[in-house]
Amino acid sequence: MTDAILRSRQSDLDSLSKRAFSNHIATLRKRYSVPEEVKIKKEAFESVGDLEDFMAHHHSAEMRSGKPTALTSRKTGITRATDAKAKKAIATALAKKKADRDARRPRRAAPSAPKARSGQPPKASKSASKPSISSLMTPGIYNDNPWRHVGLKSFPREIDPTVTKFRRQKRGVGKCTGNKLKSVMSAYSNAYYLAESARQEVLAIRQSLDAELLWHASYKYEEASLAHWFGADYSPRQINRMLTKIEAILTEWSLAFCGGFRGLLPVWIRCKSKNGVGGGPARHLVANTIELFPRYFEMSQYRRWITMLHEMGHRSTALLTPRDERHDLCEGGWNRANNMCYRNPGDVDEPKTNNLFLGDNPRELAIAATDGNLSARKTALNNIDNYVCYMWNRHRDHKVNMLYILPPGTKAPRLSPGERTAPSR
Repeated sequence: MTDAILRSRQSDLDSLSKRAFSNHIATLRKRYSVPEEVKIKKEAFESVGDLEDFMAHHHSAEMRSGKPTALTSRKTGITRATDAKAKKAIATALAKKKADRDARRPRRAAPSAPKARSGQPPKASKSASKPSISSLMTPGIYNDNPWRHVGLKSFPREIDPTVTKFRRQKRGVGKCTGNKLKSVMSAYSNAYYLAESARQEVLAIRQSLDAELLWHASYKYEEASLAHWFGADYSPRQINRMLTKIEAILTEWSLAFCGGFRGLLPVWIRCKSKNGVGGGPARHLVANTIELFPRYFEMSQYRRWITMLHEMGHRSTALLTPRDERHDLCEGGWNRANNMCYRNPGDVDEPKTNNLFLGDNPRELAIAATDGNLSARKTALNNIDNYVCYMWNRHRDHKVNMLYILPPGTKAPRLSPGERTAPSR
């Protein structure tokens, strides 16, 4: 079958036999010097023309760097004051989701009281004698005796989004130009900032003597803590193990914005003129490539940043490779797949909830992990959207700052609007 005949059949890749498709791929690899490591799947392309456009530009796509992000603006200073209506709406939404969750979850039998030996009073359990950390931790304060405030300090090193690199097409089916290119640059830079700031904070928490408290801590919203998205009240040893794994994934996630994927070229971003199968705004079916559909550019600015962050999660090459996990506790999916553990993207578009992720599948995994479900814990640790929810809420909670635990009895300084950080200790 000649190239001219193939190009004339723009929308019917499925009509090609397996042999004809393989032969054409071999011809294109040789013509455009595309290595065998780049796996080509027929279902990843909408037409023969789309496939040839991909192969032709795979090595010739233009390199672009990131730009300063909106997230690092000094205008995003933190104040202790919050919108009372927004906090009430968050509490209402969470209460409704908890009620729905409890209605679906089978009830567990209450533990029986410990039996006492003849003539001896029953011994109090350890859980009864000492409250859990999650029950003592509220946003900004650890309510133990003595109480301790949660403070803010600056990152150990400055985050420079201009070090990021990606590739884009200037012409062809997957071209990114004009306002689309500007939107991609903004989303790419801000997504990198979210990943790198979370990585630095998790590293600092792991090295802190207060790691167990900081795992449960937040500044304004309890939905911003690591415990909220990965499970609460673990032993110090287990928390350290989880922090090590989370840091490893976030490190590779952050590096992927700068150094490419598995030693190949920096990630290639294609802007498609037609929406793909399903309702998603983007996809990652081809290695080291992110394709953005028209519906991506119709989303709000925040959702574009978060979608880019999610897609770059598939570029992480840590020992635990994060992915869109599936679990019996999760609901929904796409492309005929069930029980996918996706976040609810609508949370961030709802102005009454202060643009926080509130729950759904990632939160269900964390709740089950807290209850001792090892399968849910493992899934949460490898599920991309558990990380996305944490990274986004972490920034909404304390923006360009990092958490630390103040000494007992020390009151946290109040930050006025415009202040970037609290004094470092």
